[in-house]
Parts: sequence; C-alpha cells; structure tokens
Amino acid sequence: MTAKNNGEKLIKIITKPLGVVAITISVLLFAVVGYKYLLTKPSFGVITKILQRTTGVEYRSVSQGSVYPCKLTFEYFDESGQKISKTTNYETDPCSPDNVNYYKVGQEISVRFDPVQTQKAEIFGVWDKLLSPTCLLIFGIVSLLVSRDKSVFIKPKNSLNKV
Repeated sequence: MTAKNNGEKLIKIITKPLGVVAITISVLLFAVVGYKYLLTKPSFGVITKILQRTTGVEYRSVSQGSVYPCKLTFEYFDESGQKISKTTNYETDPCSPDNVNYYKVGQEISVRFDPVQTQKAEIFGVWDKLLSPTCLLIFGIVSLLVSRDKSVFIKPKNSLNKV
C-alpha cells in the first residue's frame, strides 16, 4: 500500500464522522431557531441608541455602528400596543446585521418577543440566525461526499488510455 492510499483512507475515515456530527449539530441549531421562532411574536422596532465598545469595557454612544462591537437599544411594540425599550444582553461584532451595512440610529429592525414576558426580546435577522447552521450543513454534506468510496469530485483516470 502506498502513502497516497493510506492518506486517502485516513481522510475518508475522518471525514465521515465529522460530516455526521456537523449535520447533527446543524439540524439541532435549525430546531432551536425554529422553536424560538414559533414561541415568539413578531414586531418591528427602531434602534434608538448604539453603544460601541472602544477599549476594555468602555462604551460610547454613536449614531452608526462600525467594525467595533456594540450593544443596541431598540424600541418595539408588544401585542397590546405598549412601547417597550430593550438593550441587547450581548454584543454584536461587528456592529452590523449582515457584515456589510452597519446599524444606524433610527433604523427599522425585525424583533421577536416573548408574549408572556414582553421584556424578553431580540433582534431577529435571518442572516445571523441561519448562517451558522447552513454553513455546518453544507460542510457536513461535503464531508460525507468526500468520505465515499467513489470520488464525487475527481473522475478516476481511465486505465485504457495508458500508453
């Protein structure tokens, strides 16, 4: 057996369980996002304040986000029409919903909130909620394809064409 065959076997041995684990985790992440989506109510909100972290634990108020991490304060309306103000418990890094456009004060956002505890709310963006599980799913599928005995990506050379 050559070193090339050993390397190919090792790759196939590693990629199959890796693919299965990646697909399993992605399915669980999709389930969690779906479960949260079904338990919460939609609303539209407006960003009222952006607190950008500059150094350590120091924050400063800015009118537009940037590459630095930030916490967002936003207002939204619950089912009864009451206006609620909420600051995120987590930092968004970079201060952007899609890594291209930065958040701005006054920007409309999609919010999902708990109908029982209306103070429990979060900004709901498809990009930030579904990107990780989608990437894991694609990685898992590619890993399983690589681990197959018959190569999907490289056609074997035809032995009849040898001179």
